Amino acid sequence: MELIGVTIHGDGKRSPQTVYKLYCSKKDQCPLFKHGRCIMASSLMNGRSCPYGDQKWEHGYTTRAGKYWEWYHEIKTMPQYNAMTSPDTSVYVVGDDELIINTDLIEYRKVLEDDSKASSYYVDGYLLVTCWRDLYKYESDDFKKTHQFTKGFQIKISELTQAIVDKLLSLKPCALFNFGSGSGEIIRYQSEIMRDFKIVLKEYAPQFLKLPVSYIGKTAVLKTVNPSTIKLGDNHKAIWDGEYITDKDMPLWASFKRDKIESFESKTKPNDKFTVEITEESQVNENTVFM
Repeated sequence: MELIGVTIHGDGKRSPQTVYKLYCSKKDQCPLFKHGRCIMASSLMNGRSCPYGDQKWEHGYTTRAGKYWEWYHEIKTMPQYNAMTSPDTSVYVVGDDELIINTDLIEYRKVLEDDSKASSYYVDGYLLVTCWRDLYKYESDDFKKTHQFTKGFQIKISELTQAIVDKLLSLKPCALFNFGSGSGEIIRYQSEIMRDFKIVLKEYAPQFLKLPVSYIGKTAVLKTVNPSTIKLGDNHKAIWDGEYITDKDMPLWASFKRDKIESFESKTKPNDKFTVEITEESQVNENTVFM
């Protein structure tokens, strides 16, 4: 595996700082890596992992240690330092054929001989369940709990079937404990993860899609977005003309001199790292790059 990311954690005042190192065995085949993103870049926060990634923690020094500044400089000057950030997606394809849905809301494993084919969780050679409630509620009537499930879902695009796609789209993970009057459904699975799943299907296996794909809410590289009104903040919009961002909202200093200003307009030329949230379907084209 090749080192792709390094970050330092802790202030080093009372206890030694630690170094988080991120490794990948298929970086050249991963579409996320091309844009400086990795699903495991946020793994110290939410536990997400990739079958082709690995992570290591190493202890450093406190700021009082004699070797601290030499060690700190060595880490900070590594080309992999702060090189990876977390992506806006949980669904991606490694190479041309390996589909990965990275989430802790569903689990799967391949069917074994002693599994019931009549189970509602069975679909074309796989058992697909939602986490917590399904695994907590059902015992050996449907499947053997002793056989380990894997979080998320991974399959070759060439092995996808309409039944598997429909099953994934129909799942509704729920919280283990529901103290409210609602269903307890975790909305993020359908609104975000399955939205990203459909976007991947549109590119790699459009024959399985039955309804149009929505890109609303996705994050994209601005330079690849069609000219339009873009959202820069909760209540802040600007005009993107394909080359410049034109903003007519006055900055704070100008608002105090409003009586002395006839009109205000600023132009900004974004670089390849500038991203925006998609708010209209018309902003997306075949070359739009999502993060």
